[in-house]
Amino acid sequence: MNYIYDILINLQKEIYDFYEWELGDTITHIRKVPLLKVSSDALVDIKKHKIRLGEDALKQILNKTEIFTGHSVRILKYVCLFADDKDVIAIEFDKNGVKSRISKLLVDEEVDVLEVCEHIGDSPILYNIIKYKEKENFKTRKELRIYDYILKQLKKDNYEKLKYLYFECFDQHENDYDKIIREIKEALDNDWEFIYEKIYNFFKLSSQK
Repeated sequence: MNYIYDILINLQKEIYDFYEWELGDTITHIRKVPLLKVSSDALVDIKKHKIRLGEDALKQILNKTEIFTGHSVRILKYVCLFADDKDVIAIEFDKNGVKSRISKLLVDEEVDVLEVCEHIGDSPILYNIIKYKEKENFKTRKELRIYDYILKQLKKDNYEKLKYLYFECFDQHENDYDKIIREIKEALDNDWEFIYEKIYNFFKLSSQK
C-alpha cells in the first residue's frame, strides 16, 4: 500500500476546485492516506458517477486514513486517494462502499502526488456504477446555489408570475403551465450562460415586491 502524508482535503457532496473552497467548509488535514493508482477510465468513473467500491478494495483502505484534530490524531474509516498520471481525487465511502463525498487537492499537493504516481504501478480495483451522471457539471459553486434557488422558485411561484417570466425569456405567450416549467428547465440546462441571470434576477426582484 502506498501512502501520501500531510495534505489538505475538503470533502463535499460535489467536487470543487480549491479556489472555490469557502471559509465555512470543514477542511480536513490529512496525516496519512492510502493512494491507489488506477487507469484513466476508472478515474473518470470514480470521479464522475456514483459508484460502489468492491469489498476487497474497501477492506484494503479500512481505517488506513489518519487526520489531525487539534493535538491528537483520528481515524477515518473509508477514505483514500485515487489518481492516474494526470489527476488526483480524494474519496470518502460509506460502510457499504458507496461514494459519499469527494475532494480535489491543493495544486502543489496534487503535483506532489502525481510525482509519486510516476514511480508506482496501477492498483486494479473492482467497482460498480450504481448511478450514472449524464452531464458534466461546469457550474461554479455560486451558480449551483442559484440553480437550486431557481428550481425551488419554479415549484412554488404562482401561475401568473411564471407566465410573465416565460414571456421575458422567450418573447412569446404561453398558458400551458407544464410547458412553461419544462421549457424554462430545458433552457437552464442547455443555455445556462445566456439565461440564468435573467431568471434569477426576476425571482429576486419579484420576491422583494
